[in-house]
Amino acid sequence: MTDKPAFGYDPGRHRLTLDGFHVPSVTQILGEGLPKPALKFWAAKSVAEWAYDQRDAWKDLPREAAVDLLKREPLRFTKKRANVGTAVHAAIASHITDAEPPELNDEEFGYYDAALAYLEEQDVNVIRSEATVYSRRYHYGGTFDLLQSRPTIDVSPYASPRDLVHGSPEIADFKTSKAVYPDVALQLVAYGRADFIGDRVTGEEIPMPEIAAGVIVRLDASGAYEAIPVTLGEDVWASFLAVRGVHDWARDVAPSVLQPALRRAA
Repeated sequence: MTDKPAFGYDPGRHRLTLDGFHVPSVTQILGEGLPKPALKFWAAKSVAEWAYDQRDAWKDLPREAAVDLLKREPLRFTKKRANVGTAVHAAIASHITDAEPPELNDEEFGYYDAALAYLEEQDVNVIRSEATVYSRRYHYGGTFDLLQSRPTIDVSPYASPRDLVHGSPEIADFKTSKAVYPDVALQLVAYGRADFIGDRVTGEEIPMPEIAAGVIVRLDASGAYEAIPVTLGEDVWASFLAVRGVHDWARDVAPSVLQPALRRAA
C-alpha cells in the first residue's frame, strides 16, 4: 500500500493542497496581489462598446436588468477568452503526449498551429508539460505549460537536429493575448523557484531543476507566434514575493485589522 501523496490538485475546483492545507495558485496570487491600473479602463471601454453595438439587447429592459446585463460584459469576454485558452492548451498537451487532440474551431486551431510552429522551428526539447509545482517554503503551487530546453550550440556546419546541444532548462508559457506583458515573468519565476513537481500518477515529489530563464510564447490566430526570452533573476523573484505579500494582506490580514469602534461619550 503506497502512502497518500502530500500534494493534490482538484482541476474541477482549481484547488491545490499541500501537506493537508489549501495553497493559493500562482495565477491567484498575481490576480489578487498585482495592481492592474489599465484593467479599469479596458472594462469601461468594453461595456461602452458592447452597449453601443448591442443596444437592442438591453434598451427595452427594466433599468436594473439592463445595468446587470451591461456590467457583466467584461466577465463574459474574459470567460470566453479563458475557454479559448483552455482548448488551445489542451490541444498542445495532446500533441506533446501523442494523445487524441480535442476538436478546435478555426480561431483555436490557428493558435494551436502557432504553438506547433514554435516547437518545431525553435527545436524545443520538452522535458515536462502541464506539470504542477509546489513550494513548501512559500506556500503556493501552480501548473506550468512547458519545462523545456532549446539548442545553444551547433557543433558543426553540417549538424542535424540530433547534433544540436540543448541548453539549460527553461519555463515556457503560451499566451493567446494581443501582446506580451512583463507580468508573465512573475508567473514564470514562481514556477521556476518552486520546490518540486508533483507527479500526479506516482505521487512522487520531483525536485525542480535550477531555472534562470523562461520564454513567453504569444500565439496568434493566424498561425504566427512571437517568442520572447525572459531572465528570471533575483529582482524578478523579489518582486513576486512582494506581490505575494500584498495578496496575503488582502486575503488574510486586512479582514482582521479593524477593531470595534470606540464608544462615543454620552
